[in-house]
Amino acid sequence: MYSIFLKKQFLSYLLFILLTILTTSSNAQKRYEKGYIVKNKNDTIYGNLKDRKAGNYQKLYKKVRFKKNGLFPKKYNPSKIQAYTINDSHFESKWMKQSGGIFNERYTSIEGKGNKVFLKVVKKGNLSLYHLEYIDLESSYIDYIPLFKKKNETYFIRVTQGLFGLKKKALSNYFSENEELIRLINEKKLTSPIEIVEYYNENY
Repeated sequence: MYSIFLKKQFLSYLLFILLTILTTSSNAQKRYEKGYIVKNKNDTIYGNLKDRKAGNYQKLYKKVRFKKNGLFPKKYNPSKIQAYTINDSHFESKWMKQSGGIFNERYTSIEGKGNKVFLKVVKKGNLSLYHLEYIDLESSYIDYIPLFKKKNETYFIRVTQGLFGLKKKALSNYFSENEELIRLINEKKLTSPIEIVEYYNENY
């Protein structure tokens, strides 16, 4: 009788462990979202991804987690893949080396210079808009720096300066050949990065 009791107790314990594992796996899977990765050899693989931790203390992962089959994810840093997409958010891996001071940042994008980082793609065209995401140390929430990059150029420029809004002087230099665009920016006809990039791609 005692051995039967022990067997039942052991089976109950195994069942509890199994249910705990399945529940944990199910909850973890819910935090993953559908999407795909593009490997460096241009292979596109669909699955479930996670690139950040939500909640009160947010976190951006240095490596995107990717699940195709199985319980355990593979992790890819920006040097391992070209791009990834989660739902409607698309990210590209770009070379980036920052230089300059607080008000004149320059972000060079030349292969082998600096480090590869994930940038969120907001708008692509002759002029593209990217977001360089980071964790704000005061709020512990995800914020971003908007960056412009012209097609075939090897650097990004920062578009805004925090509470000061658009960096009009830097944008005037950047768009020195586009007088009408500069006028619209200075006269506050175009007041946001997305408005500028859409105007540029429609007219130049």
